[in-house]
Amino acid sequence: MHSEEIRSDGTIGAQNQTPYHGISGIQHPIRVSPDGSIVILGSGLIFDAIDLTRIGSLSNNIDDAVWESNALFTMRSIGNNKCQIQKWDVCANYKIVDARQLSGIPIKMFPISNGVLVVSELNGKTNLTTLEF
Repeated sequence: MHSEEIRSDGTIGAQNQTPYHGISGIQHPIRVSPDGSIVILGSGLIFDAIDLTRIGSLSNNIDDAVWESNALFTMRSIGNNKCQIQKWDVCANYKIVDARQLSGIPIKMFPISNGVLVVSELNGKTNLTTLEF
């Protein structure tokens, strides 16, 4: 991964890259926390967004991730036209604190108050589900 600082005047500042050249686990999606401090990859690897050092990993791959309050929510396919939404405690080394299964192929998530709006594909149609945690 590479990063470039974009200054308030629009000019490019400091450039950085991970010290992990050639490691496995670099896969999409790439999701950045709202405060810009954390980057999570589709492989579940977690990096500090400033210096790009690896600071941890989730216990599984993900298809999408969003933050709401002090929690990280992820979505992943679990096969057989089903997806799983996981809630992770960001203050406790990213431990799963809740998980819910839905029918459908995962597409995208959006944070809402106390949960997520899940977009999935079910029987060829877009399906919207609100989950409160």
